[in-house]
Amino acid sequence: MRAALCFAIDIKQSSKCDKQQLTNTLNKAKEQLNSKYEKGLIIPFDIRGGDELIGAITSFSQGRGVIECISQIVEENGLSCYMGVGIGYIENNETSIHTVNGSAVLEAISARDLELKSGGEEGKLWQQNNGQSIFFSSKEAPYSSLNSLFLSISEKKLAWTKKQKEVIRLLEENPTFTFERAGKELGYKSPKSNVSYLLARSQYLRVKAMEKSFDDLMIFIGNVLKERRG
Repeated sequence: MRAALCFAIDIKQSSKCDKQQLTNTLNKAKEQLNSKYEKGLIIPFDIRGGDELIGAITSFSQGRGVIECISQIVEENGLSCYMGVGIGYIENNETSIHTVNGSAVLEAISARDLELKSGGEEGKLWQQNNGQSIFFSSKEAPYSSLNSLFLSISEKKLAWTKKQKEVIRLLEENPTFTFERAGKELGYKSPKSNVSYLLARSQYLRVKAMEKSFDDLMIFIGNVLKERRG
């Protein structure tokens, strides 16, 4: 029995999607996730039923990264999805999504199908407005705290303007850049002050602190589950 995070993704209105677009999107997500998170995988991501993607990891610190990776790929391809995130255990030694069993898998599928697709009361409470519907579920952990914190982070990032996103992306891709250098790269007349203003308005430092808090909580939950297993 191994502690795990399971992700169950279903493309919204898949019957109305272009089949090639749907297949390409899921294959791209599958390949990127299995490559990027290879070391932490317990169940490699795979496609089921033509419009579902399921996989599981043991590294709880990577949970937010997996969610963001999936969301980005789906959005870039003009689609949206339901994503259930189950926190629990994998209870057999299978590595296929077709034969794996455990509470992490059941919670992920329940979160997706009952709370999101079927409009469960808790699922409705924690919905976002960007087309992606994400819900955490568990009988082993305080999942409402995760849903609340993740939604708060998402809402702040959704409010970022195009210019704020440009500055943040540039600085994150080039961590050695000063505000002055970043502003010059973006062609601002007052480079340092403009970058400083945009970051302050975006509440960037607060968002990063919230993301760290979320990651810390996930790590704590993962450690608790591993201790219980022992």
